[in-house]
Amino acid sequence: MLKSSVHFSLVFKKMGYRVRNTLVRLKRSFIIHIGYRVFSIFKILSDIELNILINTKTFQGDGIITSNFLPINYDPSLSESFDNTFDNLPEDQLRLKKIIWRAHIVTASAHFVSKIKGDFVELGVNWGILAHTISSQSKLLENRNFFLVDAFGLPGFSMKGQHKIHSYREDIYAEVKLRFEFEPRVKLIRGVIPQVLSLLPSKEIAFLLVDLNHGLPERQSLEYLWERIQPGGIVYFDDYGQDFPELRVEIDSFLQYKNEKLLIFPTGQAILIKQ
Repeated sequence: MLKSSVHFSLVFKKMGYRVRNTLVRLKRSFIIHIGYRVFSIFKILSDIELNILINTKTFQGDGIITSNFLPINYDPSLSESFDNTFDNLPEDQLRLKKIIWRAHIVTASAHFVSKIKGDFVELGVNWGILAHTISSQSKLLENRNFFLVDAFGLPGFSMKGQHKIHSYREDIYAEVKLRFEFEPRVKLIRGVIPQVLSLLPSKEIAFLLVDLNHGLPERQSLEYLWERIQPGGIVYFDDYGQDFPELRVEIDSFLQYKNEKLLIFPTGQAILIKQ
């Protein structure tokens, strides 16, 4: 009788294990099924939202897609000056027509510092698309100079930034200078940054544009020019939010102990207003 009891006890125990394991498997299967259905629903909703966005988009490019209000609708002069800057540019530069948001940021910033004493300075110019957009709106340069600092394909110069190694090797200095021949307040300084900054005559800077695609020279340039940037002056970083993690490390390190705050845009740019 004792053996039978033990036997039945073991049988029931095994059955209990099996029932419990079955329930656990069913529970897991149910959770997985429900999770998949929930995921499918969210994916469908996301796809619907994306399709609505694509079908109603007002702008797509430079890393974003949006159905929101466009800056060119707010400022028609921006659209005209930005379009004009592509006149007579090499065909491979026309892809940069997608950076209209950057043009909006820099022209708005130039307007914001209209009462701040000092020059405008751009470090890293290439063909001068943003600089030309600013300078073509002459009121933005009243009573100040705009210095464009770049190697402009200086023989022997080679870019070292991530994604840009050995780029910008074509000597374009004469052509860029010709683009600004009717802008007496725009002055080109040719050389390797930051070494060439010793030739920059500006003692006061109201607006500094930084577009070097490389963190170390950007930080070195900030260290060299920081005291010249006036309170209320703006610093624009073209690549801060782009795929340049080393650059962000350098900029963040420079600003770590300063009372400054970056405003970062979804297109990858950032500005700060010096306190």
